[in-house]
Amino acid sequence: YNLSGKKIKRAIKISDVTAMTKNNAQRNLEFIIHVSSESDYRFKVDKLQLRDEIFSIIKQDYAAICK
Repeated sequence: YNLSGKKIKRAIKISDVTAMTKNNAQRNLEFIIHVSSESDYRFKVDKLQLRDEIFSIIKQDYAAICK
């Protein structure tokens, strides 16, 4: 979900994710979710650990849904 205050601006279905990209440089806090029928979505977080945790959770959910 992309949130603005309490409003959802955009929701991406896990099944629509085609790929994810992250730069493994230590100071890079961004990652991109590539979506099949929409524009890609770029995220930036405050901590590297949070980026990697989000990335991992999305991968796990995708694997569970697409079995």
